[in-house]
Amino acid sequence: MQTGFTTTGEKLRAFPFVQLRASVALVLMCGFVCGLLLLSSCGRVAPTYDPGTIKVTSTPEGAAIFFGGEDTGEITPFTFTELLAARYIIKVEMEGFFVSPDSAIINLTPAAFVTQNFDLSSDAPTQLVVTSDPAGAAIFLDGNDTGEVTPATLSDLEAGDVTVTLELAGSYVSPVDGHLVTIVAHETNELLKAFTVRSKKTVMMEGFSNVDCAGCPELATNVEALMHLDGYGLDKVLYCKFSMSWPGIDPHHLHNVPENNDRMNFYLSDLGGGIPMMEFEGIKATGTSANGTPTAGEIATMVDAALMDVPGFLIDITADFTSSIVPLTATLTAMEDVDLTGHTLYIALVQDFLEYEEAPGSEGETEFHWLFRDRVDTLPTLGNMTSGQTATFNETVNRGEWDLETLHVIAFVQNDATKTILQAGLSTTSAPAHAALFLDDNTLNRPTVEGNRP
Repeated sequence: MQTGFTTTGEKLRAFPFVQLRASVALVLMCGFVCGLLLLSSCGRVAPTYDPGTIKVTSTPEGAAIFFGGEDTGEITPFTFTELLAARYIIKVEMEGFFVSPDSAIINLTPAAFVTQNFDLSSDAPTQLVVTSDPAGAAIFLDGNDTGEVTPATLSDLEAGDVTVTLELAGSYVSPVDGHLVTIVAHETNELLKAFTVRSKKTVMMEGFSNVDCAGCPELATNVEALMHLDGYGLDKVLYCKFSMSWPGIDPHHLHNVPENNDRMNFYLSDLGGGIPMMEFEGIKATGTSANGTPTAGEIATMVDAALMDVPGFLIDITADFTSSIVPLTATLTAMEDVDLTGHTLYIALVQDFLEYEEAPGSEGETEFHWLFRDRVDTLPTLGNMTSGQTATFNETVNRGEWDLETLHVIAFVQNDATKTILQAGLSTTSAPAHAALFLDDNTLNRPTVEGNRP
């Protein structure tokens, strides 16, 4: 009986997978019989279950071989035969030597012969660790694509100076010109948390609801689900919910009747179908959820598509909520030449969380998110901006008596004629890095436009 891995011309060697091999043999026999039945009845070609082979080598030789973290008892070079088609994680070790690669993953197919080599060195490897937040950015050394994405440990590097830059689709990366790193031979050089990433686009969604609206909780749940999915954040998607006066009395509507109604009238033609209703970047969103609104998955699909747009400018907001009249500054930074003539900057105070002990309406909702509270009375209009130029707007909103920890200011740029929203931004303690970080040296000193109009 075979009890372990074998090599051609050598006697069989013991290995701690005896029971597994016996089970495999039984499975293979059953598979063979079933294959014969298929051939005789259907004329199909039976699949092969022939075992595979992995040859493990190292330079220099004599390293202990591990499969899945278990010592095989063999040293390099060694050929393992009669292996079940499967995924194998292989490592080698030799005292006093560093191994490259650290490990190898082999997806062995039936009847395949695979050779895996490991390089051993008495010197520590020369490596560079590169990370980013979020992960997944392509890594370039001196302008050359390494083929790796963050987080990654780059090996086989030469000692000396190298410029590290990152690229991430749909995002600005700072510093634009990268980092100059001095690689020290035989050391693990680390470039940790040195890069800042910000989405080039922030999607703006608006909801219209009422505490007595049958279906409004479903839309609210779908929006919350989307905003908490991995890969989305407040630099990628924002939401503001306006409260309507029907079908019942809504306390959120009563807090600011004129400006809730103003936004209702702005989208009046879209509200003919009733509520709940969502505007996605100024365009009515449809889907298969309540009253034709989108599900969380459908919202995610729309957001993913919208994130491919590059508005060419970013919005940064600072606000001081310590006084009842909140002073704020909204800054638009042109990342490239943009013409915002015919666009308005909408600036609103929102509350990201409000909870009641008892539901204020008939639908049982006790938690509410991203409620509209107030807006800037006279909304700034915009104009042409050149790359690197900033436009700042100093405004105020009324804080009311709401919890300071739940308040934010949202700003977004909207086309006056088409109602399309191009870009949005949010004031928050976890706000994305300021736009100025993502400008290169050629655009850092362009003029700043102050006041309420550019």
